[in-house]
Amino acid sequence: VTVSEVMAEIRDSKSREILAKLPFPIEERVPSQESIKKVFDFARKTGDYAALSKTDLKLIALTFMLSCETNEKFIGNNNVLSLQEQMKKNNSETEEKKIVEQN
Repeated sequence: VTVSEVMAEIRDSKSREILAKLPFPIEERVPSQESIKKVFDFARKTGDYAALSKTDLKLIALTFMLSCETNEKFIGNNNVLSLQEQMKKNNSETEEKKIVEQN
């Protein structure tokens, strides 16, 4: 499942050919206006808005919407790290694992 903007970014014929051969269809969905607003507002609060493209934000909004549809908790309240902070944390944990594995 993705948004149409992601599919539009796939321009080269080789990539489109690979996608066409997948054993399942890629469903395009549109996130709700409510999900878009929540994600855009949240990204502004965390400082991530400027670093994300509109396509990125719409894809995150779709993910949020689908998560809400399945009643899974996706975004918490006040204690959620910004996307950039979470990425830094994940990268740091990966580096720590590498160091431990090397020793």
